[in-house]
Amino acid sequence: MPPPGHANTGSSENAGEPARPEKVREWAWSGEPEVTHSQCPHQNTRAPARPTASTRTLRPPSMKTPAMAAIVLALASTPCLGESLVIEQGPHHQVLRQVMETLGEDGSPLFATNHFTAVATGLGYLGDDGKWQASTSDFELIDGGAAAWKGQHRVTLAWNSNLPQAVQMVTPDGQRLDSHVHGLAYYDTASGQAVLIAEPKDTQGVLVEPGVILYEDAFQGVVADLRYRNSLSGTEQDVVVRESIPSPESFGLDPESTELQVWTEFDQAPDPRRTASMADRKGPNNTHALVPDETLDFGAMRIGTGRSFRHGKEDESLSLVTKLWLVSDGRKFLVEAVPVNVVTDAVDLPVNGSSGASIRKAGAGREVVIHSIPRKTPRNGLPKGRIQRATEKMLASYSRPGVVLDYSTLNTSQSNYTFKGDTTYFIAGLVTLTGTNTVFEGGAVLKFTNSVGTKLGSSLFPVAGGLGRTART
Repeated sequence: MPPPGHANTGSSENAGEPARPEKVREWAWSGEPEVTHSQCPHQNTRAPARPTASTRTLRPPSMKTPAMAAIVLALASTPCLGESLVIEQGPHHQVLRQVMETLGEDGSPLFATNHFTAVATGLGYLGDDGKWQASTSDFELIDGGAAAWKGQHRVTLAWNSNLPQAVQMVTPDGQRLDSHVHGLAYYDTASGQAVLIAEPKDTQGVLVEPGVILYEDAFQGVVADLRYRNSLSGTEQDVVVRESIPSPESFGLDPESTELQVWTEFDQAPDPRRTASMADRKGPNNTHALVPDETLDFGAMRIGTGRSFRHGKEDESLSLVTKLWLVSDGRKFLVEAVPVNVVTDAVDLPVNGSSGASIRKAGAGREVVIHSIPRKTPRNGLPKGRIQRATEKMLASYSRPGVVLDYSTLNTSQSNYTFKGDTTYFIAGLVTLTGTNTVFEGGAVLKFTNSVGTKLGSSLFPVAGGLGRTART
């Protein structure tokens, strides 16, 4: 019998002539599971079956006829045993086919073809040919930096983090978000006093993981790294504090009411739609307070509330990182804030042994932080460098303790999705559904691994035909 998904196709020199099995005997299907390894050379776990009268040793045909070429294409469209083959690609889903082997009552092999739909935000992107292709979040090292262009959003990072437009991003709907880190600051929410405590310095990027670029020790005044993590659904900018930070008292500020802020200047960006809210943020001594926050909507990309967590503890949240979009003298800034005590109490960081920047005097208002560093301009004559690949020594340094303050861009182009009642879905990554008409039909099955959770809001996810069900795999 033919393998699942294959037609009994024969070779014929003339159109309409019946298939002649003797022409295709080299690729005949014997029903023996061992034969499968010849279709998938990498899946060579058993010795090949002995040739029989109806089956010879499998080897590629010469493709002398169109029919023979069709057989090769048919074989290419059938997955190896246990593996999945993408048979349909969309912007946020893939339909996959999987051939599984079982044994019948008499011990003979039986084959079953299963279909399921994988769902994740940004799972596909439009290629140059106008067709959907599978996305990847990996960076490619290019002259002068690194690029992740095979996704719905495109990111380019400069080799040096201390350059204007060090981060260049194109959103799924074609808008440009170009930025660089302006510095780290303290802001006393009680007195309104602010001061810049660290400014960026020239730092070469390192590829530490396929989708992660690290700029180690990227600031003057505070020992902290700058990290960018790309995913199918967005990009994260993380500041990783590696050593103790200056005491707010040294600037005349009250540590109980002082925030550590990360300032990012946007060299090019449209004005976002700002939605104000109140965030329940953890503060000193495990206290909680409602503080102002904003969600920034750039169309098909959004920046929401960030988190602070210990490096290597990606699933925890020490405290929320709130945001403020600030425009002054034609300059645009994203200001992220977390209580300074959250950073100092989270982990016992080494004492900062660097000389750091000179102690600045705190001044009234956030304008002090803005004017501490002038607008960046291109530096003529600066040689173009490259992002390097991490060595073992670099990776060991990367894993040392720290406290992470992050913000994430999130693609929001996936909306109004219908989970069909006759389909099994595998949640393959982050799924963010916008709109007001996402439907779960009765009988829909959602499967996800232990590392993925679900959060459903009844106002956003109406259900048609009864409740669907979820299952962990």
